[in-house]
Amino acid sequence: GLNPELVPEGRASAFRFVLKLYRMISSARIDLVHAHLFEGAIYAAIAARLARVPIVVTLHGQSDMQRAGYK
Repeated sequence: GLNPELVPEGRASAFRFVLKLYRMISSARIDLVHAHLFEGAIYAAIAARLARVPIVVTLHGQSDMQRAGYK
């Protein structure tokens, strides 16, 4: 089955947040990470890369596209 999990960033530093995501991906034996929004996708991409898991990113709206370098 599929159990999506929302991981709020909260007040953790960027390093601690990526570490938390990495541990979560590794311990749950995640096969694929799906991230939304530009900022969250950056953290998720780093954690997924460390865990050697593929990632899919969904950008929403013009502001996300501009942050990602699309005009």
